[in-house]
Amino acid sequence: IVALNRHTGDVIWTSAAKGEKPAFNSPRLIERKGNQILVTYSKENFLGLDAKTGKLLWSESFKAKYPNHANTVLYEDGAIYTAAPIGHGVLKYDLSDDGSSITKVWQDTLVKNYFGGMIKLDNKLYISVGGKSKNLVILDANTGMIKDSVETGSGSVIYADGMLYT
Repeated sequence: IVALNRHTGDVIWTSAAKGEKPAFNSPRLIERKGNQILVTYSKENFLGLDAKTGKLLWSESFKAKYPNHANTVLYEDGAIYTAAPIGHGVLKYDLSDDGSSITKVWQDTLVKNYFGGMIKLDNKLYISVGGKSKNLVILDANTGMIKDSVETGSGSVIYADGMLYT
C-alpha cells in the first residue's frame, strides 16, 4: 500500500501490510477521535493502517475461494460494516476509540455480496446479493438479522433523491 503526495506524486510512505496482493476494493479513510485509519482489503485480509505512517494497526483473515473483495466498507459512529463473498457474508465491527483494534459485533454468512456495496439508512442495511439468489436484502444494522428481501436481479445498490435503486 502506498501513500502519495497528491500535488507532487512523491511517496509519503509504503506499507507491506500483510505482504499480499491487493484486492479490488477502494480503501476507506476513517476519522476516529483525531486519528485517521485507512481501511482496505488485501487478497486474504481485512486491514486497518495508520493513514499518517502506514503502520499496520489491525488485520483479520478473509481467506476465500474467490478473493475478489470488491466492496468498499461503510463507516458510521465507530461501526464498520463490510461484505465479502463465500464464507464471510456481511459483518459489523466496532472500531476502538484510537482506531488500533476492531471487535466483531455480528456476522451474517447467508448474504453473499460479491460487488455493488451496501447502503445504510437509519438502522437498516440494504445489500444487493449475487450468486443464485439475486435479491435486495434488508438487514437490521444493530443485530445483523435479515428483515426483508425482494427479488431484483444482481447489481449495485444506490440511494438518491429519497429512493433506492438497484
